[in-house]
Amino acid sequence: MADDNDRDDARPPSILEVERRFHSRLVRFLFWSGAFFWLMLVYFICNGNSTNPPDPPSLPAGSGADASKPSVASTEPTPADANPAYRLVETFTGSGAKTTKAFHARAPWKIAYHWTKTDVYPTLSVTVNDADNSMVALAANTDTPGADESWVHQSGTFHLDIMSTSARYTVKIWAPQ
Repeated sequence: MADDNDRDDARPPSILEVERRFHSRLVRFLFWSGAFFWLMLVYFICNGNSTNPPDPPSLPAGSGADASKPSVASTEPTPADANPAYRLVETFTGSGAKTTKAFHARAPWKIAYHWTKTDVYPTLSVTVNDADNSMVALAANTDTPGADESWVHQSGTFHLDIMSTSARYTVKIWAPQ
């Protein structure tokens, strides 16, 4: 016996059949869209509520900078000639773009920062500039929230340019007494 589709007088589907197919596909689409939505919601809730790391640890001992070395930011202090105590020079908190007020620091001094994301695609960038507004060091340029530090091996008067997107930050300047 011949298949219904092989007949020459095959009729197009009725409007009821078309509506039934459409509604069936619509229901499947809405089901899978909803499942995808809930899956993404759970993912962002689990990954967006990470605990904040504690404040940076206390400063290691170190002082003395060789004036013949170029000024750079690094994650390690220069070898210590003596063991000076460090003091908190400034603390800057906020979000968005900020140019800080000028501060004076003897080398080597530390920039310790902690930041958390407030939305998607967070970034933090911290540049160190001297009194002539020349860039001395790039202390931070990251898209991973947390805490870190950089060392600057140059004495003088400086200010920071801080740029964050979708983030809140705290930046602390520590320098020898």
